[in-house]
Amino acid sequence: MSKVCLRCGKEFIPNRGYQLYCGSRRKRTGCAYIYELERHKEYYHKNKRRILKVVKKYYVNNRFEANSRVKIYYQKNKIKIKKRGKQYYVEKRQRILEEKKKYHLLKKYNLTISQFNKLSVQQNGVCAICERENIKGKRLYVDHCHKTGKIRGLLCSECNKGLGSFKDSIKLFKKAIKYLREEK
Repeated sequence: MSKVCLRCGKEFIPNRGYQLYCGSRRKRTGCAYIYELERHKEYYHKNKRRILKVVKKYYVNNRFEANSRVKIYYQKNKIKIKKRGKQYYVEKRQRILEEKKKYHLLKKYNLTISQFNKLSVQQNGVCAICERENIKGKRLYVDHCHKTGKIRGLLCSECNKGLGSFKDSIKLFKKAIKYLREEK
């Protein structure tokens, strides 16, 4: 006796009399497996807090056992894990670097990527001091006042290092200018 799958409408021969979907949950095939996944996701989202609380409680009570299982698995599969990590990094490298940059700008300067790009466009993509593109082809660096945290502009690495060496002191800059103007 065949039945019609409630999900996809295909005709199938059920393994059990009460089966409503084609395929098998155990074999991970067909609509039965997809239905089970959807039910699991729905249950998880409804009970997320309770589930996480139970998992945390289990982990606290069985920390040593859980850590030892992880260590044993890592020792057995070290090469495979490292290979997978390298492959992931190669595939997602650009996205990872963009996320790092985004996080760094937001955390250190409270600056979003769009604000950074706007600053770069205002400066025509060049350093605010020497008006050159960054020589090494790297991005421009955010220059800010260390006392107030106010962003002054974008600089190439050389100008940024120069300002850092003088510790943002106008007196030191004046001394350096005087020194450069002196003839020996």
